[in-house]
Amino acid sequence: MRGGRCDATPSRYPTVLATIDEAAERLRVHRSTIYRLAQTDPTFPSFLYVRPRCPRIKVSDLDRWCAMQAPNTDFLTIP
Repeated sequence: MRGGRCDATPSRYPTVLATIDEAAERLRVHRSTIYRLAQTDPTFPSFLYVRPRCPRIKVSDLDRWCAMQAPNTDFLTIP
């Protein structure tokens, strides 16, 4: 993931659904990046609309996607 790193602090986000701003804060990216990821990355969680023009993202899906973006650090293991 470019531009930021995931902040998986569940206690700060007790709700099940995150707004675009909350998702951007959680991923430490600009809100426009959330929209770009939704359009260009097929693995990014899809929006849920609680009403027209009111998208939300499931926090659990966002955390799962974030974990998949973490780099593989197996090569750092000392034998």
